[in-house]
Amino acid sequence: MFGRETSKQLVQETRQPQPAQPGAVLDYDYEYQRNGVINIFMLLAPQEG
Repeated sequence: MFGRETSKQLVQETRQPQPAQPGAVLDYDYEYQRNGVINIFMLLAPQEG
């Protein structure tokens, strides 16, 4: 049995992307609102079926 742990930021966009001109991609702003952090735990036991 072995385990793994990681953490991820919870972020939210603060502005809507600007409409793109023909032939261009959407223009995103780099500003975001931080909504905390989560921890993800995973345990694996491949021999136990």
